[in-house]
Amino acid sequence: YSNYTYIPDPIVENVSPTFTLTKSKTLVHIMGDYFSNLSKGLAWVSFGGNILEATVVNQTMISFISPQSESSKSGTLGLSLNGIDFAPSKAMFSLLTSPKILYASPLFSHENGGIVMSIEGSGFHNVSSLSCIFRFSG
Repeated sequence: YSNYTYIPDPIVENVSPTFTLTKSKTLVHIMGDYFSNLSKGLAWVSFGGNILEATVVNQTMISFISPQSESSKSGTLGLSLNGIDFAPSKAMFSLLTSPKILYASPLFSHENGGIVMSIEGSGFHNVSSLSCIFRFSG
């Protein structure tokens, strides 16, 4: 006679951030439930053909370092607490290439802002957190 313990599949509810740049190594947090203590603090994430080692922070959070890539990739994350059986999720994650700015107009403005700018280039991605940051010198 032996003991058998049923452990429910992990449930992924959210990923933060939902994207990072292809050349960066970014700490990514997966939030959900049933990230069991039986995994001894280790977990694995599948993304874009890669299997990445992850850390179980607690019952509801796992963290991993995003992989580097030569090109953009998007897809769902799989999660495993044993490195073999991956539970699918609907959580989307993306690796995005860095944008390249070719031209910006106007080239200067007054310090109060409010000027509409045009920026031309390539590699711009349609993400909700897209922004421009200006640094003043002088």
